[in-house]
Amino acid sequence: MLLVCACSPHYTGTLDLDFRDRTPGLHQVWVERYPRRGPPIPKIICLAVIFDATLRALKTEVVMKSATRVWMSCLLGIAVSLVGCAKRPAAVTETPPAPPVAVAQPAPEPKPSSAEVRNLDALISKIVLHFDFDEAVLKPEDQRQLQKLGEVLRTTKTARIRISGNCDERGTEEYNLALGHRRAEVAKKYLVDLGIENARIDTVSYGYEKPLDPRHNEEAWSANRRDEFSSLGDY
Repeated sequence: MLLVCACSPHYTGTLDLDFRDRTPGLHQVWVERYPRRGPPIPKIICLAVIFDATLRALKTEVVMKSATRVWMSCLLGIAVSLVGCAKRPAAVTETPPAPPVAVAQPAPEPKPSSAEVRNLDALISKIVLHFDFDEAVLKPEDQRQLQKLGEVLRTTKTARIRISGNCDERGTEEYNLALGHRRAEVAKKYLVDLGIENARIDTVSYGYEKPLDPRHNEEAWSANRRDEFSSLGDY
């Protein structure tokens, strides 16, 4: 709004213009008149001065409002950006799975050579353990034979053997089967104590069913109270 006060030609003096923002958005113009001390001021000059001052004031207001709008837009944009950043979930870095670890497999046991097998078969065919009447106790010479057999079995680690317990013809069948089992087991235990695996040794009792000497005397009975050995091959 523009309020214009025209100067009367009947007055002379100096024209002072004062622009004050009495009310927001309204520029008022006051023209103070003083006692005439000079030639009168033409009305057209007064109007031109007032118009120019008013125009400058309006331009200043428009610029200020535009700047205010720009600043408000910038602040709003920054606020929206900050809210968006706060709501954005943090990136999760996935750890790749560890590569599988190769487990070393144990090397297979070497197969016994043909020479070792022949040595084992030759030794087994010669081993015979003899026992006293109604006994299942190893004699010193029997222990020496088992020690030689243990050495060969340690070199042929996959070979298996069988120990057969036998008795003479005296006594009942059930008693002789049990006695033959004890004689086979005592030889097996001796070999296991030497370090031979228990699974590599099989035992069986024949009682008096397989006599080595069919005669019926003390010499035959002594020969029939025995342990015999045989090979079962590899396992």
